[in-house]
Amino acid sequence: EAMLAKVPVIVCANSGMADFCNESTALLVDYELVPAQSHVQVDGNQKVSFWAEPNQKTLISQFKYFIENKGSKEIASKVSNAYNLISTNFTWNKVAERWLDFIDEVASNQFHPKVAMVTTWNSKCGIAEYSKMEVLASRHNVDYEIYPNYGVELTSHDEEFVQKRLWKESKDETLETLYKALLGSSADIVHIQFHYGLFTNLLSLENLIERLVLKKKVIVTFHKTADDKFGTKILSLKSLVSSLNKCSALVVHQPEDVDRLKSYRIRPELIKLIGHGQIVYPWYPSKIQKQFLGINSQFVIGSYGFLLPHKGIKEVIQATALIKKEIPDVLYMPVCALHPASESYELLKECREEIERSGLKENVKMITDYLSNDESMKYLQACDVVVMPYKPTQESAS
Repeated sequence: EAMLAKVPVIVCANSGMADFCNESTALLVDYELVPAQSHVQVDGNQKVSFWAEPNQKTLISQFKYFIENKGSKEIASKVSNAYNLISTNFTWNKVAERWLDFIDEVASNQFHPKVAMVTTWNSKCGIAEYSKMEVLASRHNVDYEIYPNYGVELTSHDEEFVQKRLWKESKDETLETLYKALLGSSADIVHIQFHYGLFTNLLSLENLIERLVLKKKVIVTFHKTADDKFGTKILSLKSLVSSLNKCSALVVHQPEDVDRLKSYRIRPELIKLIGHGQIVYPWYPSKIQKQFLGINSQFVIGSYGFLLPHKGIKEVIQATALIKKEIPDVLYMPVCALHPASESYELLKECREEIERSGLKENVKMITDYLSNDESMKYLQACDVVVMPYKPTQESAS
């Protein structure tokens, strides 16, 4: 406003003012960035907002210079340059033009790949949760179509971008209907979430990949790379090497998976190591969460994940019996949903028998419902310690 009114300006060329305040348009003052001590704060810390503190010596110097030279050609030149800059480049029309140019640039450079993801979805499955987190985190940059399996108990209604369920977990599944749907999709990329439990018929999967790579880019994320056993049959990715080497990318979760695929003679440049992400929640003291949940124990132990044998839940129950001798009101609270697998139900029975045998009815609270992440976190935040005593497993992530 001062420049447009042809008034000389003495200023710190900091922040937004640096866009139009320079040696040719103003008398500049040195400065130092210091905490603003304003209302802006994070976790009680006010030193998160900064402003420019003028250097007193240069400020006095510029005042003196202006008083002694206010009629000089140099001051007049700065005023003229400032006026011309603001009146030509900073009118509302000019600013709007730059915004429109910027929007056009972003729009022209922005590419939203279309991805058809083959995965479990909205079911009691770790891969279903993994896929949903990945999709929700990237939906602003990727257009997704989800092709889930059928014959499963749904945990929620399918969203509008979820396609008809066309395949199932079966040794007799040919994936032919799925192939036709993927081929007819407008997606540029097919992303397959792989686990032997989903694709026990590796020959059908090989056939699917071989045909898809002729028309689309194919990415496979492996949730297990070690050999597996289905009945008396050994399942191995070694049988898929030729097909996998025709894919655009192969995603794994652990360095061991990288080494294993390389040992199978998978092209190294295809292998991408990408770990699991985490959901960030606000922190609350366990004392507050205990009060919220009505938990009176002074020491609460937690565990998390599906109730499966390799999670070590039964062993923690046994350890709780020992801890009870030192802390009588100890509470073990595993937030472990039942998995559809029969071994999960068998383990629940064993855990209940162990609780009864050890006299821990008041010391173990098993939460086996399939909860939302928000609900699970409320229980975990009430814990003083979370124990994850996993036994050796061939799973890439669990």
